[in-house]
Amino acid sequence: MINRRLKKPETGLRIRVRQVIEKTLANAGNVEKAMIEAGYSKRTARGSQARLVRSKTWSELMEEYLPEKSLAKKHKQLIEAGTHERRIFGSEMTDAEIKTVIEAVPGCKLLAIENVRGKVKANTDDDETEVEETILRRIAYFKASDNRTQLDALDKSYRLRGNYAAEKHANLTVNFSLADLRKLRESGEI
Repeated sequence: MINRRLKKPETGLRIRVRQVIEKTLANAGNVEKAMIEAGYSKRTARGSQARLVRSKTWSELMEEYLPEKSLAKKHKQLIEAGTHERRIFGSEMTDAEIKTVIEAVPGCKLLAIENVRGKVKANTDDDETEVEETILRRIAYFKASDNRTQLDALDKSYRLRGNYAAEKHANLTVNFSLADLRKLRESGEI
């Protein structure tokens, strides 16, 4: 396999990491599953996936598959993404009042207001029934932010690129002899 950017033959490790990335992108971001499908043992996949996504090879290849520039463009689209919703209001509400109610919610933008008309029977002074057409209700159509979808998409992109800070672990190694341990016990320090 030839590295598309460098145009030179790839090493075995680079080929294997490329396979993991392709399989990760194909199976909704599950790196452990992708590593197993690429030939890693279950134990290695479970224990080494964090190290793999922090590696230089992973970062270089992810720049090919998910370039930073493309992610930035998608992030902008996702931040502005939303769903189209509607809400029914009473006929007494004015356009300005409806707009105020809708746009008071962060991320909502009024698109249109529809008047639903219907016929209503009305009694007159001389006890006769008259039918008149009137506005029965008003439907406001608006765009609302889809925050959950936006957050999930951004989170997945950052995870795949390995942009989150690694969890920090401290390993402490203490070397001492059994004689030192006896001395500590005898002194009462442990």
